[in-house]
Amino acid sequence: MAAVPSNYHRLTESEWVETVKHFNGCALCESESVDSRWYFVPFKEGGRYCVFNVIPVCEKCATKTRVNPNYFLTDRQPGLLKIAEYVEEKINEAIGKDEK
Repeated sequence: MAAVPSNYHRLTESEWVETVKHFNGCALCESESVDSRWYFVPFKEGGRYCVFNVIPVCEKCATKTRVNPNYFLTDRQPGLLKIAEYVEEKINEAIGKDEK
């Protein structure tokens, strides 16, 4: 995966709406509910409030990731590959890298 660009811009509301539409619900468990914004890389570990780090989740998954940050890594999470692909795509867009 590409390095996080240092000149990122903060997530806009229109980018958030696009992200929610992309995942069509919770990015972790794929339920239809979106109750929270989850950070792929937590702030305390250098994560930022930007399009390649904010993921829509339901309240159940938000609670479980707060209690156990590794919850999303379990094979019970059908959306994990989709999240990884999305994050990589958005980072590549941010740094101007074409995947083709």
